[in-house]
Amino acid sequence: APREAMVGQLSGAGASVIACASAEELDAHLASVEERRDGMMPQLILLDLTLPGRSGLDALRSLRRRPAFRALPVVIVSGDDEASVIDEALTAGCQGFLTKPVRMTQLIATCLRVLR
Repeated sequence: APREAMVGQLSGAGASVIACASAEELDAHLASVEERRDGMMPQLILLDLTLPGRSGLDALRSLRRRPAFRALPVVIVSGDDEASVIDEALTAGCQGFLTKPVRMTQLIATCLRVLR
C-alpha cells in the first residue's frame, strides 16, 4: 500500500516515522506528546486528506487550534488535485501539497523544503 511505501522510504532515508491510520489516532498521539512534553514532538506531519472517520482537512484544522502544534509543518497527500482542494488545504494551514501517486524523490524533496 502507498502509506507503507512512504513510511519505508522515509525510514530508509533516516527519518523516524510514526504512522497513524486515522485522524483519531493522530489526535491520540499528539495528546500523548502534549501531556508528556518529553521532546517527542514530530518535526513534520504527512497527512492524507482521505482518512477513515474524520477527514484529513478536519484533522489539520484541529491541529492548528492546538497551541503546541500551530507551527508544526504539515504536508498534505491527496489523490485530488483540484485547485479548490489545494487552496482549502493551504488556507487551513499546510505548508505543502503532494498529489498521489507520490514519487519518493518528490516526497523527500518536499519534506526537506518544508523543514528548512
